[in-house]
Amino acid sequence: MGPRIILSEVVQWYDSSTFRDANGDKLPGRNRVSLLVNTHQLYFLPKLNDPLTGAQLGLDVIVPLVVGSVSTPGNPESNAGGLGDFIFSPVFQWNTHTLFGLPYYHRFQLHVTAPTADFDKRFVFNPGDNVWSFAPYYAQTLWFLPYVHLEISLRHQLLRF
Repeated sequence: MGPRIILSEVVQWYDSSTFRDANGDKLPGRNRVSLLVNTHQLYFLPKLNDPLTGAQLGLDVIVPLVVGSVSTPGNPESNAGGLGDFIFSPVFQWNTHTLFGLPYYHRFQLHVTAPTADFDKRFVFNPGDNVWSFAPYYAQTLWFLPYVHLEISLRHQLLRF
């Protein structure tokens, strides 16, 4: 495959007035969350292969923009939002493999989250986490083309701060 640049924009709205504890029980008081999240993702795969693994090398950069508020009885004030923590990761993607005679694509990425966003420990809500974090993942896709327009995709991810 040749060089690829993919720009993805995902907009999500979260709104709730019910908070629950670890047991699923409703928390008392006036609780509220209203968030608008716009995630900008730039995925860059130049025509550059790793000589050791044969993988196509690339870079994934994610910049979230968060606006909203969270209030609880113990903390009615909230950070208004802003740019979220930047996420970037090296990409190793294999595009030329087959499995059971079918096209098989897989990639490995290591998401690195940098504490670049606004953070204030006084608030329940912040657009950033104020910590560095690492989240490796391995994704696989098996296409059943040309037989049917069907795919099976899996993503194995380790999330740990």
